[in-house]
Amino acid sequence: MDPIADMFSQITNAQAANKESLSVPFSKIKMAILEILKNNHYIKSYRQINGDKTKAKISGNDEQSETIDSKKGKPALLEIILDKQNSPYFKIQRVSKPGRRVYAQASNIPKVKSPRGMVIVSTSKGLLIGEDARKKSLGGEVVAEIV
Repeated sequence: MDPIADMFSQITNAQAANKESLSVPFSKIKMAILEILKNNHYIKSYRQINGDKTKAKISGNDEQSETIDSKKGKPALLEIILDKQNSPYFKIQRVSKPGRRVYAQASNIPKVKSPRGMVIVSTSKGLLIGEDARKKSLGGEVVAEIV
């Protein structure tokens, strides 16, 4: 399954269940999407929770001993804190999927009909909302739509 779409469905389910926070596996693109959601007041905040990594010493030869991270440690997570009081319920959905990628030029970036909605676009300058991408004349992959 698509990890970004999985994060979106977890956020939607947490909103429906009136949860205050949820945790999702870490990735840089998820963190960038969460930063956009935070800046536009859809979520309260987020933070990265590092996993437990233990150091293991490998020594076969006395001259060649090195310290490496153990693969048995817990992976890093992102904790998302929802703002139930100030932000209304929002629907977020994936537009460009692994089976069907959706790209748009700057002039063809879709506009959301909802006054509070927006589109998230992956451009050469990073993830931007649709309005900023149009202003900067940047096209790219349409990642998500928020209604």
